[in-house]
Amino acid sequence: DIAALILVKGMMRGWFTGKKLGDYTAFSDMRRVVNGTDRAQQIAQYAEAFLAALPATVKPPQPVKPPTPPTTETTTTKRGSAAGIIVAIIILAALAAAFFFVRF
Repeated sequence: DIAALILVKGMMRGWFTGKKLGDYTAFSDMRRVVNGTDRAQQIAQYAEAFLAALPATVKPPQPVKPPTPPTTETTTTKRGSAAGIIVAIIILAALAAAFFFVRF
């Protein structure tokens, strides 16, 4: 659980290479977040296939009335793009598979 948290937060915040998922829009470029461009096209194809496999019937989120501004000062946080989250999931799956094969 801790490793997954570190991996996802690290990719979103640029802890590993100084590059964040939000710095890129193409899956092949998002590979730079972890370790350069090795197998970037192959991983991008996996991400595209994963994205295409998501159900097209998912109801889009409904608009939400903005909350009343707080009276005290707050900090804002950036949210990751859907593509960035998909790449994080794919990388987690690859790490899990690698861990499995190394153990056995």
